[in-house]
Amino acid sequence: MQDPDSLPSQAALDALCRDVPFETGHAALLERLQAALPERRFTAVLSRGGWHRPAGIYRSDGTRVSADVEPWLDAAWRDCDEDGAAFVEAWQDEKLLVSRLRGQTHYFVAPTGEGPLDFLQLEIEEMQEEIERPLVDPTAPPGDLCDLLEPPRPPRWPHTPLGAPFYVPRRLTDIRRFVATLRGPRPEPSGVERFADEWAASSAAMHPPFWQHWLLACTEHIDRFHQMQRGARILPVATPEKPILPDPGAPLAPILRDFDRRAGYPAAWYFHMIAGARVPHTLATRFGRDWAQGLRYLPDRDAELVLNWLDRPYSA
Repeated sequence: MQDPDSLPSQAALDALCRDVPFETGHAALLERLQAALPERRFTAVLSRGGWHRPAGIYRSDGTRVSADVEPWLDAAWRDCDEDGAAFVEAWQDEKLLVSRLRGQTHYFVAPTGEGPLDFLQLEIEEMQEEIERPLVDPTAPPGDLCDLLEPPRPPRWPHTPLGAPFYVPRRLTDIRRFVATLRGPRPEPSGVERFADEWAASSAAMHPPFWQHWLLACTEHIDRFHQMQRGARILPVATPEKPILPDPGAPLAPILRDFDRRAGYPAAWYFHMIAGARVPHTLATRFGRDWAQGLRYLPDRDAELVLNWLDRPYSA
C-alpha cells in the first residue's frame, strides 16, 4: 500500500498528465489521480483563467521555427544591433508568426484530515497554443526587446488554435505542512494560520469542509541570498457581491445575514472582510459600536472574532 503521506514527484505528475485528453469535468484526469494516489480522493474545486504567455515562432505554413520565443527573439534582436528598423527589414519578408499559450489553472483538493488546512491542493494548468500575431508590424517598428515580446499596439489578428488543449501540472501541496513553514522563527501565527484557527472557532466550522469555500495561492522563490521564501494568501472559491454599507442608523444585522445567506454559510462576511475586498472594514467598526451599545445579533463565538480583529486587525 502506498504511503498516504508521500507525494508524487514533479516528474510523476508530468507523466500522470501526459496524454490525458482534455475534457470538461476532467473525468479522465481524476481517474488517473485516483490510480496514482488511491488513499486520496480528489475533487475539482475551482478554475481560474484569463492568463496567457508567449510560446513559439512559426512560419505561415505551420512549420515551427522555435518552441521558445524569448531566446529566439533575443538572438534575432542582437543580430540586428538592437535596431527596430533593421529588425523589420530583416524579417518582414519571412512572414513569421508568434504563438502564445492561453490557459486556465484548475484546483483539485483531496482531504487529509478534519482540520481546515488538512488537505492536498493540486494545481494543474490547462493550456492551448494559438497563433497570436505576426512577428513584424512594418507600421510600428519595435523600440526594444520588450516591444517584440509584448507589442504596445499588437495588430488585430484572428487567434488560431494549434491543436487541442492539454494539461500541465503546476504544484501539488500538502497545505498543512506548507502553512507550517510560513511562520518561521516568529512566535505569532501567520495570517493564514490565524484565518484557519478563526474558521475552526467560528460558526462557519459547522459548514465544512473549509476547502469548498477557501483555497490557498501558494508561492515559492529563491531570494538574492539564495534562501527559499514562501508565501500564501487565502483564495476565495466563490465571491458574493460586495455588501452595501447601510446608511448611518440603519440596522447592520440584515446586511450581514444577507451576505452570509448568499455565501452559503454563517460568518462569511467576516472571512471575506479579511481575505479580499468584498467586505469593507467599516462593517466591523459598525459592529463594534453596536456591541458597545448592547446590541447582540451575532453568536458569541463570531462576535469574539470580530472584537479581537478590531483590537488586532490582520489580512490574509
